[in-house]
Amino acid sequence: MDLEALKEQIHTAAREAGEKFMNERMGGQDMGACGFAWIKAWPEHKGNTRAGKEERRTLAALGFRQDYDRAWTLWRPGDLPVQSVDILGAAAAAGAKVLNDAGFKNIYAQDRLD
Repeated sequence: MDLEALKEQIHTAAREAGEKFMNERMGGQDMGACGFAWIKAWPEHKGNTRAGKEERRTLAALGFRQDYDRAWTLWRPGDLPVQSVDILGAAAAAGAKVLNDAGFKNIYAQDRLD
């Protein structure tokens, strides 16, 4: 699996989904409630095992960082210059779908209001 290509697919899908949502649902403007969105990954294997170490290396190569809750997080997929939680949420959902389609398990899009 080419991780750089997958990383680019995640961000491209997120960017396109966010822009589509903004253009179709928000009239092309950054409006609505402000917030944050991210992709959360819960590793399937324990960290000490060979599979666990490989899984964590893969997540790190994709841009994920370990969070306080031991899950891995990719903040602002697509890196859209907006504050709307709805637009950012659509982008995160598209990025999570790319990972799910690539065979990753326990991947979710999350968001919260600012």
